[in-house]
Amino acid sequence: MGKWFRRIADGSPAWLERIKKDKKLLLLVAAGLVGMVILLVTELVPSGGGSTEQSTHDAAEAAQEQSSYVSEVEKGLEEIISAIAGAGRTKVMVTLENSEESVWATQGKNSRESGGADGAEQYSSEEEYVLIRSSGSEEGGLLLKIIQPRIRGVAIVCDGGDNVYVREKITAAVASVLDISTAKISIAKMASEQ
Repeated sequence: MGKWFRRIADGSPAWLERIKKDKKLLLLVAAGLVGMVILLVTELVPSGGGSTEQSTHDAAEAAQEQSSYVSEVEKGLEEIISAIAGAGRTKVMVTLENSEESVWATQGKNSRESGGADGAEQYSSEEEYVLIRSSGSEEGGLLLKIIQPRIRGVAIVCDGGDNVYVREKITAAVASVLDISTAKISIAKMASEQ
């Protein structure tokens, strides 16, 4: 093997002739070259390994946004309810039915084909997401709107929670603000501090 490497280093074309004659050696050299090209390409092309990290980051960000949304709704409700005559001190808890939903732009194609002898018609449709390029070579979808999560229920504890008139006013206010059924609203009297 040492002689063979010396011949290559000397620049003698005898090694080329040997590879051309020996088919097994030719296949072995070709397979080695293909393997090196594949390794080179995999090093140059960004791997999908970051997608798991990105999806974990996206999930954490979505949970943070959802928590922030709930906090804003609770704070707003506390301000409104405490402003109702007789409600007094107020605490609010909101639960969500789902998470926020993104609606992406799509474009579709519909086609109709008439059948041959049996006269049957076939319908087909295809939809693709609309992609836009940002600066550089990054592509992303075209976001049309974000639908906020639906409210599952609201629990309210306030000083005036035992007064029927106050409960009725609070229920009406919360139902109209959140556009939810009155059955999803629970009101109770706040415990007195000791």
